[in-house]
This record gives sequence, C-alpha cells and structure tokens, in this order.
Amino acid sequence: MRFFQQRHLLAHQQGIVDADYVSRSGDGAYVPGQRLIIKPSAVLDFVDIIEKLGRELIART
Repeated sequence: MRFFQQRHLLAHQQGIVDADYVSRSGDGAYVPGQRLIIKPSAVLDFVDIIEKLGRELIART
C-alpha cells in the first residue's frame, strides 16, 4: 500500500508528504511537509508488484 500512496504523492503533491499520506500509509519515517525520497530499489520493488498484478489479471481472463 505504501508504494501506491507514494505514487499518489509524486503525481499530485509534487512529492511533499501530507497528513493524509502518513495516515493512509502508516509510514512513520515522514512528517507532513517533508519531501518524499524514493530509492532506486523501491522503484524496482514497485515494478515487481505491478508486473505480478498484471500477470494475475491476464491469467484470470
């Protein structure tokens, strides 16, 4: 869930953490007003999740 919340921040909040992000993600590493930092390894993990989701969706059709 955290990856999806981070994607939302990047797309809609210019990467600035808000209280909604902290509440929904449970990510205690940030406080509202901080800029989100995304490590390359996190991007690769998110891509893996999306690929698995896509494969499952294709398999069910």
